Amino acid sequence: MQVLITVIILAVIHYINLVGSIKTSFIRQHLGSRTPYRFRANKNDSRIKYPSCKDSKIWMVIRHGTRLPSRKDLDAVAKLVDLKYEVLLQHEYGKGQLTNEQINRLQDWKVDIDPDQDSYLTLEGQDEMILMAERMQKRFPNAIKQKYSNKTFLFRYTATQRAQQSARYFTNGLFEKKDAQDIIFAPATRVDPVLRMFEYYHDLKAYWLDGYGHELSYRQACMSIKNMFEFFDKADGYQSIFMFSHSGTILKILTHMKLYQPASPLRGDAIVKDRPWKLSEIDCFAANLAFVLFKCKDGDHVLALHQEKIIKLPMCKHELCPLKHLKQYFHDSIYKCDYSDMCSLQPNRTNNKED
Repeated sequence: MQVLITVIILAVIHYINLVGSIKTSFIRQHLGSRTPYRFRANKNDSRIKYPSCKDSKIWMVIRHGTRLPSRKDLDAVAKLVDLKYEVLLQHEYGKGQLTNEQINRLQDWKVDIDPDQDSYLTLEGQDEMILMAERMQKRFPNAIKQKYSNKTFLFRYTATQRAQQSARYFTNGLFEKKDAQDIIFAPATRVDPVLRMFEYYHDLKAYWLDGYGHELSYRQACMSIKNMFEFFDKADGYQSIFMFSHSGTILKILTHMKLYQPASPLRGDAIVKDRPWKLSEIDCFAANLAFVLFKCKDGDHVLALHQEKIIKLPMCKHELCPLKHLKQYFHDSIYKCDYSDMCSLQPNRTNNKED
């Protein structure tokens, strides 16, 4: 046990010395799904227009904003208090290479997060939602009206504090304070249809749990895809739908849409450096995916945005993609989305096929 503690202490000392030599800009590129949205957000809020087209509807799914650590992480951090005192004690014995400044900073360090607020939305998370809403409204003023009505807006969130508060602060960015207080939210549900090495571990884990690793994982997103197309087909009803969820939801939908697919499956025996599947880029806090319906002279078209940036869907020739083409491509997602079939035991069926 003493040997283990000594190894940990040496690792901590090495890390403290190492951090001072690493540029913050480098660290920002390797935070995985814990990357703050300000490092990824598109700050250009100019109106998005296309000739002979008018933005008509928007369907958007948003990961909750930056949150506090989970209870599991907070419990792990609390154990570092003992390690802190062990490092300070060893320093008193003349061991270690910490400077006086580093020792003083270590002495001042304490766990200052209330365990009862684990995973709560932070102030930064609140700002992420407000600013995102303001930018999206400026880009698509016809699809996202400035005046709230429960007949044209639908807001949904999962039954967690971070998702609920993300939805509320998003509406604060859309509407004036007096209108935001009158927002009607749909009932929340529990179930809703070394830096480089550390980052790759999470990329690899998400790839197999929520991404291209197993077909069954991303097939589940068919319910969301079906909901979007049904919403676009309705002549009346809601004009704007915003859903606030979690990392797994975003990743499954991205995969279902054939986005950021690696050339070959990610493996644990080698790090693929230039991989498109990189959580630091595609699944930061407040990650979002929006589909905007445009009414055009030559028919309805759909524009996709990821992290508020326009993207071209792999199955489309242009950024503005004909709705008819997308419905044909996702025919099975719309008409053959059967959860009971997905969850049934079928021994002759493989669930890791990539198509």
